[in-house]
Amino acid sequence: MNTQPGLPRRLGRYWMLRRLATGGLAEVYLGLQQGPSGFRKPVAVKKLHDHVAEREGLVTTLAEEARLTSQLNHHHIAQVHEFHMERDEGFLIYEFVPGITVADLLRRQDGGKKPPGGPGVQVAIGLEEASAIALGIARALEHAESRLDRQGQPLGLVHRDISPPNVMITFDGVVKVIDFGIAKARDQTERTETGVVKGKFRYMSPEQFAGENDVDIRTDLYALGAVLFELLAGRPLYRADSDLGLMAKVQQGDHPELRQALPEHPESLFVVLEKLLALEPDDRYSTAGEVVGALRGLQRSLGLSASSEDLLRPLLARRFPGEGEALNRELASLEAPEEPADTVVGIVQQTRTLVGVEDQVTIMDATREMGPGSRPSWDDSLTDLRERSQASGAVSQGFNMRSVMGLVVLGLVMTGASFFLVRGLKKKPPPVVKKPKVMHSLTVDCPTGATVKIAGPGRRGDTQSCPVLERVEQGTYTLTIQKEGYEAIERQIDVNGDLRFPRQGELGLRRVVGRLAITTEPSDALVTLNGKAYTEEIALDPGIYEVVVKAKGYLTDKRQVEVLPADTRQIEVKLSRPAKGTLKVYPPRSGWGHLHLRGGRRLCTLPPICEGIRLPAGRHKLEYRSVGPPLVRVVTVRAGKTTVLDLGQ
Repeated sequence: MNTQPGLPRRLGRYWMLRRLATGGLAEVYLGLQQGPSGFRKPVAVKKLHDHVAEREGLVTTLAEEARLTSQLNHHHIAQVHEFHMERDEGFLIYEFVPGITVADLLRRQDGGKKPPGGPGVQVAIGLEEASAIALGIARALEHAESRLDRQGQPLGLVHRDISPPNVMITFDGVVKVIDFGIAKARDQTERTETGVVKGKFRYMSPEQFAGENDVDIRTDLYALGAVLFELLAGRPLYRADSDLGLMAKVQQGDHPELRQALPEHPESLFVVLEKLLALEPDDRYSTAGEVVGALRGLQRSLGLSASSEDLLRPLLARRFPGEGEALNRELASLEAPEEPADTVVGIVQQTRTLVGVEDQVTIMDATREMGPGSRPSWDDSLTDLRERSQASGAVSQGFNMRSVMGLVVLGLVMTGASFFLVRGLKKKPPPVVKKPKVMHSLTVDCPTGATVKIAGPGRRGDTQSCPVLERVEQGTYTLTIQKEGYEAIERQIDVNGDLRFPRQGELGLRRVVGRLAITTEPSDALVTLNGKAYTEEIALDPGIYEVVVKAKGYLTDKRQVEVLPADTRQIEVKLSRPAKGTLKVYPPRSGWGHLHLRGGRRLCTLPPICEGIRLPAGRHKLEYRSVGPPLVRVVTVRAGKTTVLDLGQ
């Protein structure tokens, strides 16, 4: 049962159900979007603190940033759905991320327990998992820097606060960067009177401390380097006794020597870290795309073949055992509370929607409670009129002839005025009454993690996270559904009433696959792919696979092959025969028998001397079989040489 005051609360088409966290800018709530035909979608609702919502300039900044970042639709970014004001309260509606922050991840050890030593103690993770988290952040930043405005110019989106609390990992192992676009507004709320920014100093770049306003993507890349170090070391890159001391260390680059702090890691890691953490922006990577390439190269050098999700999913299961299943059960059971029966939807309240999928002023279905027996204002006016008419009747008996004549004259004047007034009105055409547009519910049931773009009447083609419930006009719409690693789907639909697409089930997406074709010599060689038999060209998910080719009498070939999306990889494997040497065997002093490879073929009959026996280089067990138990000998054959074995000794 919810015991939090003021909850649950209706917010237009959303319900705020449970408070999740509180920050310097807002409180975060678990919310629910509900629609017809059982449509339910969990969302995150951020309610701005009152002192934030009261600052008009700050709200304008936040609205502009949210409007820009609503264009970010990526697998590794938590999407902004809406930002609006209601009753002088500000709300941000976000994609709900079912997972934990990187800050929480570092505060847990395997088994779900907190590490001993106090709240500040952290537990490092391995390079494989850390590189997967860093790669997810880099891909999010790469998407942000690629966004263009309507004139085709870069939007210049910068997060400004890449840090462990602002990076989440779902229980399915997907990295999500959150709070994209509100860091600038947060900075304004956290400035002291002297203009010094309070906040996550240890992740800020030197140029941020210098107060430069035109920071670019390289500031976020510096912060990414600080987060990557902390993941591997289990401690922040910079530590000091005071904020001023911390600021000084950051500006001077006074951090531990990387190779001493991370002694067990390869040199390829330090090449990436040193470039990310360079003091001068010009010495860092210039784009997030370069960082993605560098991290992929690092992973290849480690021999990683598993996807990032496959690496991070078991990590969360170890450190947060059972929590993912518990959250899934809660989300599956979410229901909007029933509203009181005596609630009358009397006056719809107009709400300014500053950012959202419609990006226009909307009428929200907020309700106003009316007390029992309350009456509309026009009923009250009629009652008052009747009361005044009855009161005037009490003095009607005292009129005289002068009063009657005055009334007659006044009546004639009013009649003439009315005649000319009516003639004037007849010359004007009647006002045109516009019929209200008929709106229908459109539900697009597409996979979680995918995005859908709806283009059609009154729609600009904004992109939203799946699944989607929208109110649209009658007409023809084009739906474009996309998900990273899957083929995009484009469909045209006609909306003539409430519509669910697809009509049954969930829309299926096909993965963007690669193909692998292997030919061998000899052609009858046995081929396995990640331990499973391979027989012919096959479609595979992109990734790295181990190919093993074996054939009798040949050396085994083992290699790793990378399959790329929408590409056919063809490899030819020619097996080589092992190098051979020659064996010469002298018979025993008496008797005769046969010489065999242990458990294998017969080599010769002794006596006489066996010469010219060709065997692969290496160790071999030989059996001389005669009367009685076999005589066993071990011999080492050297390539290109003759080895002598005397059974008579």
